Amino acid sequence: MNYSLRSKVSILMVLVLVMVAVLPLAAVSAKGGVSGQGVTAQIARFDQDRFEPDDTTQTAMVYNPTVHGNTFSSKRTFHGTNNLEEDEVDFVKITITETGTPIWVETMYVAGWSDTYLRLYDEDMVLLGTVDDHAYFDSTYSESLWYPATFPGTYYLGIEGISDYPFAYELHITLGNARRISGPNRFATAAAISRLQWDNTENSYYGTGYGPNTIVIANGHSPADMSAGATLAGSRGGVLLLTHRDSLPWETKAEITRITESLFWDEDELDLYVIGGRSAVSEDVFSKLQEMRGVTSVKRLGGINRFHTAVAIADEMASLIGTQTAYIVNGNAYPDALSAAPVAGWDSSPILMTNKDSVPTTTVTWLRDNGITNLMVVGGSGVISDALLDQLDAEFGATRITGENRFETSKNVALHGVNDLGMTDSLATIVSGNAFADGFAAASLAYWAGAPILLTPSGSLHPQVNAYFAESGSVGHNTWGLDGTGCYVIGGTGVISAYTYEQFRDLWKTVNVD
Repeated sequence: MNYSLRSKVSILMVLVLVMVAVLPLAAVSAKGGVSGQGVTAQIARFDQDRFEPDDTTQTAMVYNPTVHGNTFSSKRTFHGTNNLEEDEVDFVKITITETGTPIWVETMYVAGWSDTYLRLYDEDMVLLGTVDDHAYFDSTYSESLWYPATFPGTYYLGIEGISDYPFAYELHITLGNARRISGPNRFATAAAISRLQWDNTENSYYGTGYGPNTIVIANGHSPADMSAGATLAGSRGGVLLLTHRDSLPWETKAEITRITESLFWDEDELDLYVIGGRSAVSEDVFSKLQEMRGVTSVKRLGGINRFHTAVAIADEMASLIGTQTAYIVNGNAYPDALSAAPVAGWDSSPILMTNKDSVPTTTVTWLRDNGITNLMVVGGSGVISDALLDQLDAEFGATRITGENRFETSKNVALHGVNDLGMTDSLATIVSGNAFADGFAAASLAYWAGAPILLTPSGSLHPQVNAYFAESGSVGHNTWGLDGTGCYVIGGTGVISAYTYEQFRDLWKTVNVD
């Protein structure tokens, strides 16, 4: 990290960023500004997207779920040059056939120098509500509108630019309570989850300084490291990205570059943690991370085995936020760790690891040294014996959370998060109960939306998912007005099939929507 370069740039207060946005019709933009002092107007050109003209309700794009699918994603522009925007609104016509159908609309920043409003109208153009800024993610640019339709018929969605500057954005429209977040591999999926939470790190319209203060890097093939690292990321409002042992995937490198852009120009601190020893993440990868612009510190949290690594992470969490609660899982029971990770992160508490019949000395020592008085034991007697539970309870006040299988355990951990910790009962994050990498990367979503993880098999939605939402009585959540969100399904069709996704997306038909 070249601090002298940053200092000189700050003194000169000159910033020139060149961005290339690959859109349905190519557009190139560049923006100029001042380090830490706001920015000047962009110098940019954005061409019309393929949906133009859509500036009036008469020329609105007609969204047809039969043709476009129940989730329709597209890249769009407010076309123009420099500060001369040639269209002020994009309209979409949405036809609803059944009362209660959730209309869930999200926008995400792509390129340029502006922001959007979302407005929903009825067929007579009576305004039903306006959304500006996501109710959950710490982004000034993304929006999320949630509206259970109160009547069948025609609705109009208007996407408006806040300024006169042209720019590009993504539009996601879902008729249902779920949207899939995925990439072609686990590394890309983790990066997509990161971007979902922090889409605004390259947009200087409101100035610089946007982005997480923590990035956690774990070996994408090591569930033990990912589970403990996910808890750290969640508790810090950060993101978990994945790597190979001996090489940094381009998806991860690109996301680190993107997510640190705004922080770099504001000269903000960003801590990057590498989880595991050199056998998990090599010294060469560690060095490459140190060399990345925008990363101000890189710290390895690791030990001689998974138990020691979990303790190293717990030490870091205790030093940053303190805790009297800890979660403990069998070091080989990855489904239980996956379910516990987002709830523990929400609870600002570490995950420690044990054997079935005995607790490693390093774990016991940490519990004693940190004065833990509330120990949440995740998993049944098949992974943590009753005798061991009694020992833990006698010294640390242990409570077991379990079920007949990993899916019921997952539901019960989620209900602990809702009933005891204040997570959102009408939201959950759906992940595979067998493919763990995607799920661990999703744990940080819980920090923002309070949406615990629920496990399901790939081929069919598990009844325990239905049971969770039946207990809450609703699926999807409004915070105020039309600000709100549905639920995310994490991973591609290889880990959660199209059929399973559709079962969950249409859960609103049997469970009330909020």
